[in-house]
Amino acid sequence: MALIKRLQTPVTPAPVSKDVPEQPAAAPSARRVVVLAAVDAIAYLDRDSRDIVLEAKTPEALYELMKQERDQSQDSVIVNDKTPDSNRMFFSNDGSVRGESVALELFTRFARRIGLAESAIEQVAALTAVAPVTTASARNAKSPRERTGERPDLFQEVTDKIVAALENGTAPWQKPWASSFEWPMNGTTGKPYHGINIMLLAANEFQDGRYCSFKQAKEKKWSVRKGEHGTPIYFYKPFLKETGEIDPATQEPKMRSIPILKRYTVFNFSQIDGSPEYELKNDHELVLNEETRQICDEIIDASGADIKHGYRVSAYSPSEDRVFMPNREAFKSDAHYYSSLLHEIGHWSGHTSRLNREFGTSRESELYGREELRAEMASAMIAMRLGLPAAMENHGAYVDHYLKVLRSDKKEIFRAARDAEKISRFVLSFHPDFREEFREEHESQMAAAVAVGAPAETFDASEFDFEAEGLELDGMKF
Repeated sequence: MALIKRLQTPVTPAPVSKDVPEQPAAAPSARRVVVLAAVDAIAYLDRDSRDIVLEAKTPEALYELMKQERDQSQDSVIVNDKTPDSNRMFFSNDGSVRGESVALELFTRFARRIGLAESAIEQVAALTAVAPVTTASARNAKSPRERTGERPDLFQEVTDKIVAALENGTAPWQKPWASSFEWPMNGTTGKPYHGINIMLLAANEFQDGRYCSFKQAKEKKWSVRKGEHGTPIYFYKPFLKETGEIDPATQEPKMRSIPILKRYTVFNFSQIDGSPEYELKNDHELVLNEETRQICDEIIDASGADIKHGYRVSAYSPSEDRVFMPNREAFKSDAHYYSSLLHEIGHWSGHTSRLNREFGTSRESELYGREELRAEMASAMIAMRLGLPAAMENHGAYVDHYLKVLRSDKKEIFRAARDAEKISRFVLSFHPDFREEFREEHESQMAAAVAVGAPAETFDASEFDFEAEGLELDGMKF
């Protein structure tokens, strides 16, 4: 809640020594530019994306402005688009889960902290009120990211990574070389990652499932080895926006929280000198110990799923609400048997009486591809928890379906990862130990979400990773 109070506290702009001219004499007529004389920079509106662009004379000058803003408040304004060695900063509308414009609010907060006069801020605000160009050439123009590669679309960035892995033959949740792999977690806080971050970290070739940021490693007196490359992960940061309404009880403006996607970098413990040694948690034999076998049986029995054996393939029938399975002896091992059966129970969870997902009527339908994507990712998550085989034998049959749905919607992989984690939790919660573990985990996630200003009525905390302490935003390290 401290974040909310800070954002609602007015910031008095520092006095400036120069007047801000309304328009530079040499400004191109095709683009309206506001000269920010007090900071020796200009601001303008990108015609395609409607982002506000702050452009300094040099990258060093921009760095000083960012540092000045940072020094004014611990709650630094975070923007999506500041690339190394660039003299431009984009206050971007991209990354908002609801697709709302937040560029002006971000710019205004930044501008007040670096001491810009209100008159200059008003001139920039006027730019956003100008109707966008609607000529055919403008409609067909490429975005700044497509033209220059400067502005990452984070949703598209993640989707491209997953698509590339699928095209190369190995999905991030597949581990053909390992009998099992671990659920990724932050090794310094002991907390697991969630949603899309599970899949992105699972894509690495590390056996160790522990990660942390460069800063967290440094605080532990550990050292990331020179030349090591970190793995990008993604968190939602709430941005508070005024609703235009006044709270009658407090007479203060009502605020609304909009989650915006941000990118961070973490390193695996095997890349860090001084970190605790990795303890192999299984011997990579496909022979289950008695405890794991018992846990699997308890989950299956407690689910109450209608399971019929003696069939040629594993399948779930939504119309009959029934799972069909080959006999146990048809599988290479008990581990493969349980992995396949729990995959089908993952499908079973989508029945209208349970998690209520839509199933496609044919293998060619988009709904069919979406459901298979969720079930396969959920199977990988269940496998991580139980130490079961990590690769689905019929994975290749669905790759084209996955590619089709992912290419058509850049946010689909985020929704699929969210739903997959819900499926895995639903299935595993039939065991009391997992049920208690997930209850505590969910409470922790909700507390982290609320602590950074995300209202409980807006979010299901299980859908997001909110805890980002100790992480540094890419491109904004001071």
